[in-house]
Amino acid sequence: MYNYTMKNLTLSVVVVVFFLTVSMFAGPDDKSYSARESSDAQNEYAAKEAQVEVESFKKAARSDKDMRLDRTGRPLYVCQAVPTQVGPDTKPYSATALYPLAQTFLLHSRPGAAKVIYLDFTGHVTTGTSWNSTFAAGADFTSPAFDTDGSPATYSTSEQAVIQEVWKRVAEDYAPWDIDVTTEDPGMEAIRRLSSGDTRYGVRCVIGGSSTEWFGRSAGGAAYIGTFTRICTTTTKPNDIPAFVFSLKLGNHAKYISEAVSHEIGHTLGLYHSGQTNGNGYYSGHAGWAPIMGLGYDRDTVQWTMGDYPLSNNNQDQMYLITQLIPRLPDEHMSTAAKAAVITGNTLNAGGVIHDRSDVDWFKISAGQGTVTINGLAASPSANLKLSLSLVDESGKVLATGTSSGTNSNLSVPVSGGNYFIVADGVGTGDALTAYTDYGSVGRFSLSGSWLPVSIPNVAPVALTTGTKPISGIMPLTVDYVGSNSYDPDGVIVSYLWNFGDGSSSILRNVSHKIPAVGQYNASLTVTDNSGAQSVSMISITASEPAPPNYLKVSSMALSWAPTRWMSGARCIIRVVDQSGNGVSRATVNITVKGLVSGMATATTDRSGFVRIDTNRILSRLSGEITFTVTNLSRTGYVYDATKNTLTSTTLTR
Repeated sequence: MYNYTMKNLTLSVVVVVFFLTVSMFAGPDDKSYSARESSDAQNEYAAKEAQVEVESFKKAARSDKDMRLDRTGRPLYVCQAVPTQVGPDTKPYSATALYPLAQTFLLHSRPGAAKVIYLDFTGHVTTGTSWNSTFAAGADFTSPAFDTDGSPATYSTSEQAVIQEVWKRVAEDYAPWDIDVTTEDPGMEAIRRLSSGDTRYGVRCVIGGSSTEWFGRSAGGAAYIGTFTRICTTTTKPNDIPAFVFSLKLGNHAKYISEAVSHEIGHTLGLYHSGQTNGNGYYSGHAGWAPIMGLGYDRDTVQWTMGDYPLSNNNQDQMYLITQLIPRLPDEHMSTAAKAAVITGNTLNAGGVIHDRSDVDWFKISAGQGTVTINGLAASPSANLKLSLSLVDESGKVLATGTSSGTNSNLSVPVSGGNYFIVADGVGTGDALTAYTDYGSVGRFSLSGSWLPVSIPNVAPVALTTGTKPISGIMPLTVDYVGSNSYDPDGVIVSYLWNFGDGSSSILRNVSHKIPAVGQYNASLTVTDNSGAQSVSMISITASEPAPPNYLKVSSMALSWAPTRWMSGARCIIRVVDQSGNGVSRATVNITVKGLVSGMATATTDRSGFVRIDTNRILSRLSGEITFTVTNLSRTGYVYDATKNTLTSTTLTR
């Protein structure tokens, strides 16, 4: 049973007309010529057009038979198709889609990225480009939609499975960079670059048909060199400068198509063929490995290279050069133990991208005594990354290195318990001459695993009454009790209980409480954590009587007569003191006099607290009594308590 998605019917009609038209000029109108036959001046001009370094371009031009210059001097590559098969083809089309079929033309590797690689399987009309002027006498031409079953009007399940696999393989080749590999048409303006200030652009790779339909020669793909960043000349017809992959020349196989796509996009980024000095234009690799810019159709591991394979004729640092045009992804996991991603719990489901040979991703776990089991998977079905896992303890000692399974890695390590680090790295299989190094071992990976949880005894909370005030004072007294400085080292405090020592309590964390009476109170704070552990803190509060006021009293009243020859008066010397018996100066004394002389008087004490009261004179021969009575004492800051007087009234008689 096949599921079908409609292709562009209008496009399929155009293709038919195009086939009739293009057959008349496909071969004869090829205006390109071999770069090997070009002069140094021509190749210098071509290098500048491609925005690449001149000397390395001239070196590639002299050795690469598939590099050509078009009629305007711009360089392009005409790349080899799949080698002729000997014997029957036993590789079937993939019939199982990796994703729901509804997503086939909605796939994105990094949605929202400013740079884009559009895998165009739906057919495309190329207009107003160097392709048109060089290979089609300036005419527009149409590339047919991708088709494997002879039904160009529909996409079958197996066709969509191939499209999805191609997308996934190409996305993995460009995984280290901030670029969106997509099967969804992003629109012309997201692809072509109109000015140096335009930061959102990319490249279209047209996938479908055969090179003989318009190109006029046998090829698996074709691309202009350095067009990824080229500014498109504005024309009356919107255009971009696509790369082409001719799927019919690649047997319509996902593996072959994807290798060709990544290869041709590499050319648009300024990369040359990875060949050999023995005249081999495309190095087909060794030990199951090949370079992307060589010929990796039949190799399991196909990577970027820096030209360190045997007899290399191209020493471009390809990953570095790509990074000059497309920014590398920011490191999502740090490369040191100090900055390791902390994994909580006792299971792991994580992933990341190894960006380059120096990138190492660290994950920190806490495990109990038992076995740490981690399964690491590199991207499938076309991993550039050979994943290596190791388990490291807190001292930095490597406890174990994972068991390799193809490009995957697995750990199963017994541990005594504690903190450990899972370290993910990209590795090679040996040296560049007989195997491959870690240079191109980059890309996506995923980790899953588990371990026993750590058995950590609960640590009791710490009750603190710091900040409680006042802790002493005179009545009336209100205390602000503070429990908010309490803490739990390994959890949270869930309850507070204050016992104020006077029979009352509170469950508030911070609370104000009025002391009921004079005395000492031993208050307590009890805190409880989320595991039920408790802690108690005590605090003593002292409430005192108010200090007694200063008071005045009469300590003495001395009476005498002050006679003259015929007349005499009564005299009273009064001393006013405080509660300590010290004389009080400037105290006002009010008295009354009764008897032989009557009246009232007011006087002020001297510095020693004395005051003298003299009555009016009377005849000395008169006899009787005179009584002096203190009616009040006063001074600011003092109170008068008559009950504390030594005497309040005294009488003089004669």
